[in-house]
Amino acid sequence: MINKKLLRRCPICGAAEGSILYTQKFTVPDDFILPKEYDVVVCGNCGFSFADTLSNQETYNKFYELQSKYESKVTGSGGGYSDYDLKRLNDTADYIEHDLQLDKNASIADIGCANGGLLKNLKNRGYKNLTGIDPSVICVQNVREQGIECIKGSIFDIQNKTFDFCILSHVMEHIYNLQDAIFAVKKLLSASGQLYIEVPNSSLYTDFYVVPFYYFDSEHINHFDNISLTNLGASAGLHAVHYGYKSIPVSNNVLYPAVFVVFDKISVTGTNYAELSLRNYINRSSQDSNIHSKISELIADRKEICIWGVGNYTFRLLATTDLAKCDIRYFVDSDSKKTGNGKTLMSKKIVSPQALKDFKGTVVISSALYARDIEKQVNAINPELKTVLLA
Repeated sequence: MINKKLLRRCPICGAAEGSILYTQKFTVPDDFILPKEYDVVVCGNCGFSFADTLSNQETYNKFYELQSKYESKVTGSGGGYSDYDLKRLNDTADYIEHDLQLDKNASIADIGCANGGLLKNLKNRGYKNLTGIDPSVICVQNVREQGIECIKGSIFDIQNKTFDFCILSHVMEHIYNLQDAIFAVKKLLSASGQLYIEVPNSSLYTDFYVVPFYYFDSEHINHFDNISLTNLGASAGLHAVHYGYKSIPVSNNVLYPAVFVVFDKISVTGTNYAELSLRNYINRSSQDSNIHSKISELIADRKEICIWGVGNYTFRLLATTDLAKCDIRYFVDSDSKKTGNGKTLMSKKIVSPQALKDFKGTVVISSALYARDIEKQVNAINPELKTVLLA
């Protein structure tokens, strides 16, 4: 294990020293503003694991304002547009209504609300005082169209407002300045307010294995477990009063591990034990031979391919495997924000799925969650095309 002086001090305890667990690289489109490489490190003091990068909070704020994938009603999560996403949001609303028995008149803020699926669910249950907060103009518009108040901004922007209940559901893993964020949200809580935080559970990455390094992407830069999440709250004088674990369906055959904690305003302490779980996960990702074999066959075949999927999984594969050595004609994605207007990846055009009508080569489907669904779309567009699933 290699020790290093951290570029990014531990976002929970502020320590300056840590150890490298793994170096993650990406090959990304020309206009991509997040880091192309970072070390996954473990803090030498508290044991928290995170992406060590010289980037800053302003860069991540800009990314979610201008390049948010959560705006899409086709591919984005948070709006409840898919059965999987709807179930996740419904389960969270169930917990708030029945387990926490939150008063229907309580003021509730969903910070990083995306297209407002959770807020809509709570509204349908009779909650009357709801506010969404999101940096994306389009997400804010989509929430307002549902008759729900929504503010454009990040967790750091909201002033002179308090709420009885604040929600950060799958947000904190994206935040660079965690200390600033936890103190900012504390200021948003009323005197008797509570805070609900839900994040991916890094202690179960290996048990919920998908594809190599699926959980190490350009956006998820903090890897929590129950104790590290409790420690984060404690650093701001917040006390964990409830916690639990979830297995969230994210496609027809993939479950995603999550942990949640409900805080009030009394401090506690704890210790993080996620390092061993992350090491096991890194070992399994590194030793996954299935993906490498498929890529080797594509190279040996020497036929033209296009790659469907312009996301973190593809970025990782292009940077860390031989996928870039294939004869790639172009990339395909169904998210309109990623295609058109001269957008490129590796100097290859990123096009819409309709381009496959005239394609004669092999379609390589690079999606960790939706490979089978995409394969059906390919067959519907051009049934004569051969497909290879990198999953």
